[in-house]
Amino acid sequence: MKHLDYIYEVPSNDDYG
Repeated sequence: MKHLDYIYEVPSNDDYG
């Protein structure tokens, strides 16, 4: 579950939002 791991670590990142 690396896909959600990186998203959960930095949910306020430019990649996420």
